Amino acid sequence: MTNLIIFILCAYGFSNIVVYGSNFQWFRNGLSKLGTGPLSLYKLFTCMMCLPTWVGFGLSALFQHYGVETPMGSIENYWWVLFLDGVLTSGGVYAFNVLVEYFEGD
Repeated sequence: MTNLIIFILCAYGFSNIVVYGSNFQWFRNGLSKLGTGPLSLYKLFTCMMCLPTWVGFGLSALFQHYGVETPMGSIENYWWVLFLDGVLTSGGVYAFNVLVEYFEGD
């Protein structure tokens, strides 16, 4: 359970900084010049459901590489673990983000 909380909070922190942080505004502006359609990179880097999926894939690979247990690490198949960690991260980060926005009054 502790690994799940740490995993989700790491993914939330990273995703929150990239999606909303002013220090990445230049990056998002640059991507917007390439297009803002539904299949654009801009859409990926401004979505708190989309980006955490990929962050989850990356964190899962990183954690597994260093021998740290991931939330779905009890599964034997490496690729299933990557996929399920990414899906779990997307849902967990999005739910946490909705909760944060609710209490902020947005």
